[in-house]
Amino acid sequence: MRAARLAGLVLVLGLSPAACAGPMGLPTQGPAGASPGMTPGSTSEVPSAPPSEPSPTPAESGSPSPDPAVRLAAARAYLAAARAYNTAKRALSPNATRTFEETRTYYRDLAKAEHAFLVAIRTVDFPADARSRVDLLLKLTAESEAWQLKGSATGTRSALDKIQPSIVRADQAASLAADLLRRDLGLPPIYL
Repeated sequence: MRAARLAGLVLVLGLSPAACAGPMGLPTQGPAGASPGMTPGSTSEVPSAPPSEPSPTPAESGSPSPDPAVRLAAARAYLAAARAYNTAKRALSPNATRTFEETRTYYRDLAKAEHAFLVAIRTVDFPADARSRVDLLLKLTAESEAWQLKGSATGTRSALDKIQPSIVRADQAASLAADLLRRDLGLPPIYL
């Protein structure tokens, strides 16, 4: 599920400036052509403000404008961490059906990949305006890792079956948090 962290993002670093319409040369349109916050027919991911009310400038809103170089570096570092995570997860998932022991091993190894992702994200210098999203992603990814470790430590198939819905929910929540952070970094949205 966390594959959504990377899907379509590899293109970001290889796009030509002419193909990019967004800030810092990053695409602003998702694969489906629209995303939440877009007006019908628009091609940029900038929500439209009511005509009678202009959007506040950074000075008016009280938050400083983040340095575009910091945002671009953070986006690239995020993509590298997501790519490493997704590569590790794909290597763990060659078969959909597993024995109880294989499932426990899968969750143990997946927890290691989650942990490596957490470590990588903690080393990134994110812009201040994305910090709350980073904190949310770190919290939910740590929770996902904890559930995976619980799954790897179960002693019976029935015990694992009882906590698997929690493992799945935690992974989905972390994936959604990753998507929110990606949007804050100006990366194209992923449609889950």
